[in-house]
Amino acid sequence: MKRVFLFLLAAASLPTLFAATPPPRAQVEAAAKNLLENARKEMEETGIPGMALAVIYEDKVLLSEGLGLREMGTKNAVDADTVFQLASVSKPVGSTVIA
Repeated sequence: MKRVFLFLLAAASLPTLFAATPPPRAQVEAAAKNLLENARKEMEETGIPGMALAVIYEDKVLLSEGLGLREMGTKNAVDADTVFQLASVSKPVGSTVIA
């Protein structure tokens, strides 16, 4: 649940991304950098083994990075293409994205 919370928190912290007029690119780049720093901090504080992050702005990838491990006790690193099993949590996430 903590992993999904971090994703939703990141999306909620950037409401201007959904505005009619997009924010300046520099603002989005700064937010992406801040997101990466916050994700690393969250992983350290909570023990989340790994996560993948992406920020896309005006059809360009500004951030695409995997952090940590796919599973505790292994050396399999998370990358930008790692697929995570979200089970029933994917339904509210998917419907939020569609909305």
